[in-house]
Parts: sequence; C-alpha cells; structure tokens
Amino acid sequence: MARGRKRVIDDRADGAFVAQSLLAKRTNTNAKRTYQSEIKGMTEWLAVHHPDTIDSSTKSIRVPLPKDAVLPFVGHICSPAHTYDLNSVHASDATHAPLNVSSIWGYRSALVDIYHATLDSQLDTELRGVRMATRRP
Repeated sequence: MARGRKRVIDDRADGAFVAQSLLAKRTNTNAKRTYQSEIKGMTEWLAVHHPDTIDSSTKSIRVPLPKDAVLPFVGHICSPAHTYDLNSVHASDATHAPLNVSSIWGYRSALVDIYHATLDSQLDTELRGVRMATRRP
C-alpha cells in the first residue's frame, strides 16, 4: 500500500480512472450500436424535413433539438400504428408491422444519450474554463 504523498497521487489517478470507467459503462455496447442505428435514421429524416437541426460539417444532430422537429419525427415513426388504429386493422393483419412501444422508446433513449454526450462535454469545457480562470500565475 502506498504511503504519504505517493498515496495521494495514486488515489487521484484511481479516482479519475473510476470516473472514466463509469462514464464508458454508462451505456453498454449493444445499446450504443442500436442507438447509432436509430440516430442514423433520425438524422436522415431530420436532414430532409428539418435541415436546420443538422450540423452541415459533421452531419450530426444539433442539440438541443426544437420540439417542433422531434414531435413530427415521432409522428413519422408512429404513423403506421396510427393508421392501422384508425382503420381498425389488427397488427397481425397489417402489411407492415408497426413499431412497438419499446422501439419508439429506444429512439428516445438514443436521443437522451446524444444529449448526455453533448451536454457533458459542454459542461467539461465550461469547467475547464473556470479552472483556467482561477489558476494563479
């Protein structure tokens, strides 16, 4: 076991490692792959219907997304189920299976993941700025 000053340094390094490890494990690998697929579809749809929500240089979604862009997208992915419901068509008789609730919730989770990643990095940038401003010459 380390003692004195070395132990303090080791504890700080271990703490940073633990924090980074927890951030990496926040979402498992399979979920991240699913999120990438959902975000790709959402990005393609938004690029056509709400191009101002897509960053032209990175081809990624700008956050925060306006509600008037998110709700039409959700309506788009839910429209088959809505149409079948209006026409009293049972899911087993449908020509295309509508998305189930968990799939729709997956889009929400993917969007939340983007927000966490973007806003966490923005917070990190702001905190670094505060740290630099409070450093003594």
